[in-house]
Amino acid sequence: IGFINSRAELEAADARYADFAAFQNDALWNNNKKQNANGGNDYYESAVAQPEVVLADLISIFHPELLPDHETVYYHQLQ
Repeated sequence: IGFINSRAELEAADARYADFAAFQNDALWNNNKKQNANGGNDYYESAVAQPEVVLADLISIFHPELLPDHETVYYHQLQ
């Protein structure tokens, strides 16, 4: 979903996204938590060298009970 940072931006891009269960259940995540002032996404720079961090992020998203204290590094939940 590219540079989308919020549910409102996603719906504005295409109203059909609001029909998805993930949208209705507040389960929307994007990998652009770490952006620079110009909108550059660090995921594509440093995540490739840190697969364990990406994996921990994904585990905490899909199975939060397994890593209850993990704060995501690359992913953020769209509000």
